Amino acid sequence: MKTILVLFVFFILASCSTEPAPFKDGMYLEYRRTDGSPSYFKIAAIGNKGYKIIETRKRGPILSDDVEEMFVDIYGVVYKSSFEPYEGEFSPIWIPVKKFKVGDTVNRVFHVVRKDRWKQWEVLVLEGSLGGEYYYDLKTGFKVGISGRRVEIVLVATNAPVATDNGIKQ
Repeated sequence: MKTILVLFVFFILASCSTEPAPFKDGMYLEYRRTDGSPSYFKIAAIGNKGYKIIETRKRGPILSDDVEEMFVDIYGVVYKSSFEPYEGEFSPIWIPVKKFKVGDTVNRVFHVVRKDRWKQWEVLVLEGSLGGEYYYDLKTGFKVGISGRRVEIVLVATNAPVATDNGIKQ
């Protein structure tokens, strides 16, 4: 009986594990909205515990920038954030795409709807509960864009191992 219990616990732990996030110290991603305003994500390693991700959304010359800070473990799951809904979820810039299939739910509010081609990327397409589609590169898991009713957001610069909208792999 003890052996069966140990095997069951091992099976549960193994099935819950996921691939480590491909974040690196100094990594950055820059996204551009259709109105031209940029959003930046900068990643810093925190020893061997995980990473700190700082998101800065530029709001123009008059308004101050929006800045959010989150801390993720080595699997890309947020454990502390200045924006509470992120806690316990995968970061907004990366998901382990190989773990999900059409019909799955990601981060409680996104549904995997299909694999497709969007711009120059092969992507996993998630649909948000409020609408819009979120595109994650099938090779790397990095978010490459969002398409909503009135706005499109596209990855335009990065040193992560994913091509940008200008076709350049950094």
